[in-house]
Amino acid sequence: LFNKGAAPVDITGWSVQYASTAGTTWQATALSGIIPAGGYYLVQQGSGGVNGVALPTANATGTIGMAGANGKVALVNVATVLTGSCPAGLVDFVGYGTANCFEGAGATPALSNSTAAIRQNAGCTDTNVNSADFFTGTPTPRNSSSPTNTCSSSTPPSGVGAATPSTACLAANVVMTVTVTPGASPTSTGITVTGDTTSIGGGPGVAFLDDGIAPDAVAGDSIFTTQAAANAFFFGNQTVPVTITDAQARTGNASVVFTVVDCNPNISFTGSAAVCETYPQLLVVAVTPAQGPASTGIVVTADLSSIGAGTLTLVDNGTNGDPVANDGFYGAMYTVPSGSSANLVFPINFSDAQSRTASGSASITNIGACTDATSTVVISQLYGAGGNTGATLTHDYVELFNRGSTPVDISGWSLQRLSANGTELTFSSAPTNFHQITSGVIQPGQYFLVQQAPGAGGTQALPTPDATGAMTMSASDGMMFLSNSGTLLTSFTDPAIMDRLGHGANGVNPLASFEGHGAARSLGVTVAAFRHKGGCQDTNNNDVDFYRATPAPRNSASPLNDCTPGCPADLDNDGVFPGGTIDGGVDINDLLYFLAGFEAGSPAVDIDNDGDPAVGTPDGGTDINDLLFFLARFEGGC
Repeated sequence: LFNKGAAPVDITGWSVQYASTAGTTWQATALSGIIPAGGYYLVQQGSGGVNGVALPTANATGTIGMAGANGKVALVNVATVLTGSCPAGLVDFVGYGTANCFEGAGATPALSNSTAAIRQNAGCTDTNVNSADFFTGTPTPRNSSSPTNTCSSSTPPSGVGAATPSTACLAANVVMTVTVTPGASPTSTGITVTGDTTSIGGGPGVAFLDDGIAPDAVAGDSIFTTQAAANAFFFGNQTVPVTITDAQARTGNASVVFTVVDCNPNISFTGSAAVCETYPQLLVVAVTPAQGPASTGIVVTADLSSIGAGTLTLVDNGTNGDPVANDGFYGAMYTVPSGSSANLVFPINFSDAQSRTASGSASITNIGACTDATSTVVISQLYGAGGNTGATLTHDYVELFNRGSTPVDISGWSLQRLSANGTELTFSSAPTNFHQITSGVIQPGQYFLVQQAPGAGGTQALPTPDATGAMTMSASDGMMFLSNSGTLLTSFTDPAIMDRLGHGANGVNPLASFEGHGAARSLGVTVAAFRHKGGCQDTNNNDVDFYRATPAPRNSASPLNDCTPGCPADLDNDGVFPGGTIDGGVDINDLLYFLAGFEAGSPAVDIDNDGDPAVGTPDGGTDINDLLFFLARFEGGC
C-alpha cells in the first residue's frame, strides 16, 4: 500500500481482500497502524513454495494464496468480507490479467512468477484506470522503512491556441494551432488534440496533428495543427473549442479564436437625406474596400441620369467638396435642377482593379427651392462620441463658424443641449447640458472649436480648443442650440437662438428639435455632422445642410473659409472650375498671377484690402499679409 496524500492515514480496521478472476468469494487480511504521507505499507500473503528470497519485514501478514497471473485485489476501509463478483464502495481496486472486474477501461496486464504490477510514478498516479495506472516489472516490495515519496499533484495537459490569419475573410482557409504543455506527475504520453469546428461550418472531432505534414510545420514540436475553411454563420469573433487528452486519461482544454469578416466591398449612402433645388450639394457614400487582397484602383460613381446629370464620379482626395482625404467617405458636388422629382434615387456603383464590384443607392428627398439664411455664426461640425469604445478622438466637440463678412464677438454666448427626447421644460444649466463661452471673436471665414467632455477611451487629442466645456453629448442623437445669451433657454422659439442642430431620432418634439424639413442623420463613433461647404451653407434645414464624415475638428488656427460670393483668390478671374475644384477658379494660374504681382508690388494683389502700404513698399498695401491671405485661400480652395 502507499499513501499518496499529504497527511497520515490510520488504516486500523481496514482490510486487503482477494478473489479469483471471476470469483465471488473473497479472502481478507486485517490491517492496522498509520501510513505517513508518502509512506509505504507491506502486506505479506501466502507462499507458493520454497523458491525466492524473503520479503522485507512486512507491516501486516496474511495467508492468502493469490494467483500469479490473474485475479482481483480490493482495499477496503472495513474488515467485513466482501461478497459478489464486482463489489462497490471500495478505497481502491486492481483487476489484473483476465479479471472480470477492474477500474476504468481495462485491467492491469497479466503477471507471472517474475513480474509484479507496479503503480506508475512510484505509487502517485491514480486515474482510476488499471491499464493506465500500472505497468509490469520486477517485484520491488517496499515497507514502512522504505524512503518516503512525496507526490506532486497530477496536472492534465494544457494548450494555447492560435490562428493564422487571426482575421480571415468568410470561407477563407485558417490554419489553427495548439501549443501543448504535457501533463505532469506523470508526464503525459500519447497526447491527442481534437477541435469542434461546428461554429465555422465543420463538425466535432477534427484532429490536430503534430506530424510535420502540411499544414503542420515541424513534427514532434508539441504544436498540433489543422486547417479549416472559415464558413462562419455570422461575422465577428469565432471560437473553436479544443480538447487535449493523454494516455493517462487526463483531459485539458484550449480554444482557437479568430475573427471572420466580410471581405467583399460595401458601399452605403451617408450624405444628406434631403436637397434643395438649384443648391449645390455634396453626395457622400461610405466605402468599405474589399479585402484578401485589399482593393486598389477604387472607382465610385453615382448615376444621376434621373436629373439629367449623367454619371458622377465620387472622390476621397479632399477635393470637389470631399472634406477629409483618404477617410473612406467618397463625395462629389451635384445640383438638382428645378422641377425634379420629389423622391430621388441615385444608383451607386463600386469597382476596383481586382474586378470586384458592389452597388447601392442614395435615396434623397427633394424639398424644392430653398433660401439662404441670414445667420452668421453657425454650428459647422458636431461630434458626440469622443472617448467612446472604438473612437480615436478623446473628447466630444462643437465647432462654430463665421459665415459672414464681419467679425462676430461671441463673448457671453452659450451652447445648450437636450437629449433626443428633450422638451422645453428640460433645458438645464448643469455643466453637462450648458456651456457659456467666456470670450471670443470669430473672424469672417474662421472656425471656433469648443471642446466638451472626454470619454474613457480614444488615443488622439483635439486640436487646441478655443473654449472648453463639460457637456456629455450623445454619440448618435440629440439637439444642440447656439444662443447669443448666457441665459437659460425656456422656449424653442427663443429669439436668442442663433442656430440649432437636431440629429438622429428626436422623440416627442420632432418639429421643434431640428431646423426646417428634417433632422440631420444619426451620428456614431466614426462619424461627425458636417455643415456643407465648410460651414457656409445654411438653408435652415438640418437634413439639407449637414452630412456625415470622419471627424475633422477645426479651430481658430485652421485655414479660413471665405463664404462671400465669388472668390478673392481667383485673381485672374477666369471663373473656371479646374481639376475638380469647386471654388470658382482658384488654380495654379492664380498662384503665378499673385507671385508676379507680389514681386512687382502691384496693388492688384492687395487682396486683404488693407490699403496700408508696408514699410518700404509703394504699392498701396501689398505685403506679407496678402501672401498669407492668398495662401490660406489657395489651400482651402477659395
